[in-house]
Amino acid sequence: MILRTAVFLTAMFFASAVLAQDKEIVDTARHLHKSSENAVVSISAMLKVTAEGVGGASVQIGGGSEKHMEAIATIVDGSGLAVGSLSGLDPVSLVTSVKIDVGGERRNVKLTGQLTDIKMRLADGTEVAGRLVLKDEDLDLAFIAPTQPLDEAAKAKISSVSVADASKDLDLLDSIIEIGRLGKDMNYQSTVRISRIVAKVTTPRTFYLGADSVGCPVFDAAGKLAGIVAVHRKPDEAGGANGNVSVGGSPVIIPVADIADLISQAKEEAAKPATKEAGASKAD
Repeated sequence: MILRTAVFLTAMFFASAVLAQDKEIVDTARHLHKSSENAVVSISAMLKVTAEGVGGASVQIGGGSEKHMEAIATIVDGSGLAVGSLSGLDPVSLVTSVKIDVGGERRNVKLTGQLTDIKMRLADGTEVAGRLVLKDEDLDLAFIAPTQPLDEAAKAKISSVSVADASKDLDLLDSIIEIGRLGKDMNYQSTVRISRIVAKVTTPRTFYLGADSVGCPVFDAAGKLAGIVAVHRKPDEAGGANGNVSVGGSPVIIPVADIADLISQAKEEAAKPATKEAGASKAD
């Protein structure tokens, strides 16, 4: 009887500890949602794709030469600078090879994606004109800055996530918190999710799997920024016939360590005048 009581009390103790941990991370997630939801914004743009080698003719995607794109990004600086998934706005950046029919002949062509009419939709619905100031196709990251400095009213409507006090490392089954945002059909409602790291890849560079809100921030259980969700390109993806571009990849968490230096570069680029080629990406 005494042994059974001891086992029961031990089980109750561990169950209470687990419940306490669950409550702690839920409280952290709710706090992060409240403090960071205005840092998660929607980015819209028009994507034009042209093919070099066929007279520069516009390649049709989705039935037209230009397509409206929309993706999520995370504000990482008080100026409004945001980082998101490059492929979310420009799928051409994921394409490694493309073949199209030219006069009945299959040819490898170079596609160029050009983003125009970029807008940042803040959490309250305010739209701010933006421009692509930096991109990293290997990491699938795009940095969008307001075209003009934000006024005080706009600054009051945003928040930014801090990369200064970031999570150093994550391990398998560590708890993570995603702050996201739904699309237009769901009225751009903000979201929060608790999940776990399911894989850690260290070659050729470190990234994690366990989150799927592309373009959104991921925090560790202590509430420190762990990274931004982007897309890891699958190798040897190829475009199909007649300009139908086939792309693919998996959502991965890009660690803050790989993003911090790019933020500094993006801030420097944002201080320079805009160039016409800023939004272009190419696939051979």
